[in-house]
Amino acid sequence: MKGGYIDDSGSTNESAYSHHFITIPPIAWINASHKNGVSILGTVIVEGWTQSKLICSQILSNREVIQKMVRKLVDIAKYYHFEGWLINIECQVERNCIENLIYFVELLTQSMHSYDPKSLVIWYDSVISPDGDLKWQNELNSYNKCFFDVCDGIFLNYTWNETNLKTSYDISCHTFRNFDVFVGIDVFGRNCFGGGGLNTNLAVKEVAKHDLSLAIFASAWTHEVLGATDFTANEYLFWSLLDLGVHHFPQTLPLCTSFCQGFGLKQYKRGQIYSQYKWHNLSIQELQPTNHTSVEICTDEAFNGGGCLRLKQQSAPLFECEITVKKCFYGITYKSKHNHNKEELEKFKKFGIFETSNGWLTQAFIIESLRPDSVITLTGIQLNVCHQIKDTVPDVLIGQLVPGATSMARDLSDRVNLGFPGCTLSSAKSQILFVNLRDW
Repeated sequence: MKGGYIDDSGSTNESAYSHHFITIPPIAWINASHKNGVSILGTVIVEGWTQSKLICSQILSNREVIQKMVRKLVDIAKYYHFEGWLINIECQVERNCIENLIYFVELLTQSMHSYDPKSLVIWYDSVISPDGDLKWQNELNSYNKCFFDVCDGIFLNYTWNETNLKTSYDISCHTFRNFDVFVGIDVFGRNCFGGGGLNTNLAVKEVAKHDLSLAIFASAWTHEVLGATDFTANEYLFWSLLDLGVHHFPQTLPLCTSFCQGFGLKQYKRGQIYSQYKWHNLSIQELQPTNHTSVEICTDEAFNGGGCLRLKQQSAPLFECEITVKKCFYGITYKSKHNHNKEELEKFKKFGIFETSNGWLTQAFIIESLRPDSVITLTGIQLNVCHQIKDTVPDVLIGQLVPGATSMARDLSDRVNLGFPGCTLSSAKSQILFVNLRDW
């Protein structure tokens, strides 16, 4: 976010970055990251000259002070429930303090690991050893490897070239740590490979050639440069062009979501307008689909929260997942452009479809194995819209996917195969769940 990445009202890791000495990620960012299975880091940054050198001198004056500093940083991470720190020392460090700076990075890494073995401490490519000069290297080399060796990874500066990437790989691969080298990419394109913006994918592809990780900086470019009007569409476009191939997908039940992104033009509860005012709170963001090609976010209406999904095609893969299931009850809430009378709604019940409120319908289904003593592993969830007119684009909103539609399921007597008429599974053990929605 413009202004230091800290103004918020409400690879696969995220760092809350600012130009303040210590930055704690906004609570809403922490909650949204964890809901999507992503780690989030705070930042320790010292930049500039006179004041920054004084801070460094005070912290690195002796190891007792360093130990106190480390204890406080660990306590902060514990209290706010985030997973580590990005260390960015962008000022001259006295030569006689370099040994203590390495000790600080090592002790912080060890202390964070004692609290959380999955925590991360990342060193930013800035100060070099042994002189303490501020000289960005744009690669892993002998000048910064001493910091890399005692922490979880290095965030390289942005103005690298192909030779820098090759050098970084050659040095890190000997200890099988090439993926601990996070190559910086500035989306604003300042002196960067590919020029940034919607050409950021060029830099991503170049990094991928060398089997290194990515550190994508200032992705708020989509909002700050392209503007707020088409932000959601531009955001999807930007990330789809990167084609990172990284997905965080559900691995345990319950899988429950209203698809709300944590903002809305209005706020809804069970299909009814709860508040007429625009709002924004990432803490209540819901799980998003892992596949966005066949759906789009709709904020004109919602079942719960501030938004839902609009299907763009008849067959819509929603989730990749890896969930072991023996038997569970589920319901999917959706809305069609068609108005249904009482007689039609009564007929729908035999298909496990029940009226919820304000035109929203909930289709209930059971996921279970044919053999009582066996389990199944869901690897995906896909929606198929059943039309009276074939090959037409559906006008269907998806408002909610929730477990526990037990009472509705009990009303159905004609289960078919591994589910109801509206629910089938693709194979015996590793299966994709196909949910068929009736759009008439």
